[in-house]
Amino acid sequence: MVLPSPKQPFTVCKMAISKRKRTVEEDLEQLKSPQRRLCFLNDELHKIIHIDRVNNIVRTYNYLQDRQMAYLYTDYKKLRSPAYSIRLVGKLLSRSPDSIRKAIRRGDVKKPYLMDQYVHGVYYFCETDIYNLRDFYASWHTGRPRKDGYITPRYDVPTKKELDALLGKSEMLYIKNKNGDFIPVWKAEDF
Repeated sequence: MVLPSPKQPFTVCKMAISKRKRTVEEDLEQLKSPQRRLCFLNDELHKIIHIDRVNNIVRTYNYLQDRQMAYLYTDYKKLRSPAYSIRLVGKLLSRSPDSIRKAIRRGDVKKPYLMDQYVHGVYYFCETDIYNLRDFYASWHTGRPRKDGYITPRYDVPTKKELDALLGKSEMLYIKNKNGDFIPVWKAEDF
């Protein structure tokens, strides 16, 4: 019996991992494309297993019912809504994931879908959850109570139009100011 010659041993190369900060454009691009394999169908979280466009079938795994399901691809395209992780929702609303978790634990907002109870809060949000969370932060007063009773929200809470644009539902129009920064049109200075 003749044994084949041993293959040449391969060399493991360590690559230097750069710890650079991501640019705003990269963050916005990631916000426009949420978890591609996770989506909400009929208000239940699904993981896409296989898409067969030729036969018009999508096979998914339903986390709530703990079983595989099959949908028509045309119905899937109509009914799906993207699933956003807590990190992406935090970037959309200018909040840390921990502050969002605190609001959920206090019962200030409706609890989104919790992927795994035993992991440190792997929440997935649908778009209505994001809008409810935005409304909560817009109505949350910061600082000392005012004598007149009005609410002073934080300055960095996005408006509904800004949130629509960040979620990809509408477009934002920007103007370049004197410093070279792009600002939304409704925040532009009058000349």
